[in-house]
Amino acid sequence: MFGLLVVYCLREPLTKGARLVPALVCTAVTVALQLWKRQMMLSMAIGTGLYMLLLRLAALP
Repeated sequence: MFGLLVVYCLREPLTKGARLVPALVCTAVTVALQLWKRQMMLSMAIGTGLYMLLLRLAALP
């Protein structure tokens, strides 16, 4: 299930490149949290929150 979510989330940033850096950073954070804490909901929540934060910060003038 987690692998399917990764493919779904990364298919657009990898093909278009505009959001590639935030996507890769958040993927690395999510994987690190999953390996450290072994709690999928925590990893997904923090990874998603960080991704949204990075997108908002990148949109600021």
